[in-house]
Amino acid sequence: LGVREAVSRASQDIRLSFCSTSSVEAKRITDETASLLLSKEGDLDEAIWSIIQEVRAGLLPSTEPEEDDGSWWGAQTQRGSPEAHQLTRAVVSYISLLSANCATVHRILGQFAARFRGYLPTIDNMSPLNSLIMETVSGVHEKLAEKSRWFPDQSLRFLFLINNSYFIWQHLYPISVPEVNKFLEGKIDNYVETYLQVSWEPVLSCLCSSTPLCFGKN
Repeated sequence: LGVREAVSRASQDIRLSFCSTSSVEAKRITDETASLLLSKEGDLDEAIWSIIQEVRAGLLPSTEPEEDDGSWWGAQTQRGSPEAHQLTRAVVSYISLLSANCATVHRILGQFAARFRGYLPTIDNMSPLNSLIMETVSGVHEKLAEKSRWFPDQSLRFLFLINNSYFIWQHLYPISVPEVNKFLEGKIDNYVETYLQVSWEPVLSCLCSSTPLCFGKN
């Protein structure tokens, strides 16, 4: 996306710099250079489109239970850590990059979906870009839910889901996609409620038990 923006800017600058020239040779060189840059813009657009499709395919729900082979999670996965996962951080950076180049991404989505009859995300009345962001956030939550099943401790499992959901919400909130924010807030609330249930209900039930000598005391 950065290279695409640089090439586009260079193409415009070249045309503006030589638009008033009367030299036939200078005009010929300018036209050839602009034509070459335009071709490179097309190549870059296609590369961006391909990666968007690749990321989407990687975040689709699995049809079979996943093995922890490191393909998405990385070889250095710490099974016992409830912190924000590297995939979570990568997806946040990915979405932030798409949003920072929203005009270019929006045009590419429409252009290539029409040309190749590829997938164009459409959720309710959301724009294609916002639909793509929503689909990506939903997809990473599916992956995180799959990953959380590796935790033998249920409290750590839901703490892991809370931390990752909050990390995504915290970094994407400035983008101001209301549907995405609402989705994330609902996930966080649900995970917190479940965390409290699995973590504290056994303790509270023991404290409230009428059985004598609970915790070794009357």
